[in-house]
Amino acid sequence: MPDRAIQAAKRRQALGIGAFLLLVAGGVSVAYHLIHADAVPYHRGEQAFARGDYAGALPHYEIARAAGLQAPPFDWHHATALMETGRAAEALPLLEGILARDPTNRAALISAVGVAQATRDPAAGIALYARLGPREKLPPADLARLVDLHQQAGQLADAIACQRIIVAAYPDRADQRALLGELLLRADERAAALAEFEAVLRLDPAQRPARLALARLHAWAGRFDAAATAYRAYLGEN
Repeated sequence: MPDRAIQAAKRRQALGIGAFLLLVAGGVSVAYHLIHADAVPYHRGEQAFARGDYAGALPHYEIARAAGLQAPPFDWHHATALMETGRAAEALPLLEGILARDPTNRAALISAVGVAQATRDPAAGIALYARLGPREKLPPADLARLVDLHQQAGQLADAIACQRIIVAAYPDRADQRALLGELLLRADERAAALAEFEAVLRLDPAQRPARLALARLHAWAGRFDAAATAYRAYLGEN
């Protein structure tokens, strides 16, 4: 007959193993629930996103975000879905979060600036560019967007400063000089504007708007003969 002490020890061992298995099962269940809570909706959202069904992806993305999912690709797809469904303002914080982690993310930067302009919040776009350092070091494409943002914000002097950097980088681009001339004209910097429009016409004599601007500048300065000459040249190219 087995020793009673041995039997008791075996029973305690069996109970211990059973309790351990229950704890493991419970932990697996909790872990599965936590993973399932964000992974499944995210996967479903990604399937809809891949089909171009941005409206269909959003409810799943929102469930995944509420469950605590955080990942750069998720933020980008969620922001894109919001922008594509006319909810651009809600996308801006997500885009700003992406840029906070990676300021050099070009797609996020361009999208965020576009959202800022579309929602009439140019200050937000200007702040995003400020994170990248001095504007003198920005690529011309970014400077062009910054010119637009400063104009939208009513900061004409800053728009002119950015445009001057572009012109310095591309001195033979008549279109860029023409834009600088227009900005200077709006700022009532007539002498500087005149110099730019003259440079435009040296580069591209067919620039009719520049000829008309030149005629007006000469007339405002009382140089009526020069104004008449410029205006005749403008009319003669019709």
